[in-house]
Amino acid sequence: MGQRHARSGDAHLSATELVALVCCDLGSIVRGRSLPTAQLGARLQAGVGWVPANMSITPLGEVAEDTPFGSTGDLRLLPDAETQVRVEARSGESALEFVLCDIVETD
Repeated sequence: MGQRHARSGDAHLSATELVALVCCDLGSIVRGRSLPTAQLGARLQAGVGWVPANMSITPLGEVAEDTPFGSTGDLRLLPDAETQVRVEARSGESALEFVLCDIVETD
């Protein structure tokens, strides 16, 4: 359970379960931020930071040219607790857990 971390040439699993706060961008690609599951309750009201430029990343990972979205400004991914999904994995593997979010302005 947890996430893989490379250390001194070998891999180990931490005990930290993660939940992804996700949204779909303009190209219908699911993107988001992950945080420890234990912090989800504290993030339901405030969400997590999101940069407008994240909306213009192409499927190949580059920022699209001539985009109206830049790296300035501040948005938040605000989780909708009713959309939380957890899919249990096989023994010894991390579950898939995510919450769909709204993209909101900070003002």
